[in-house]
Amino acid sequence: MTDELNIIYANREYQLLGNHAWVDVHTLSIHIMRGKDGVKVEIFPAAHDGISEPVATCKAKWSEPDAANKTQVVKRYVR
Repeated sequence: MTDELNIIYANREYQLLGNHAWVDVHTLSIHIMRGKDGVKVEIFPAAHDGISEPVATCKAKWSEPDAANKTQVVKRYVR
């Protein structure tokens, strides 16, 4: 089962469709949040209580382009 998961998740790009997501990486839980002014990432130990502070955080300011002037990017993936 672990080998199957590695094939599914290895070397892939993913898009955050909602406002936040959790990703487990080894012994860490990563919380990715999209806000009005950018993205914030919080890193917790995998076995956290949900109350304690994250061990690390990172923020990146980003504003979405105006929808009227938006350029669409198309990616092709070949298997």
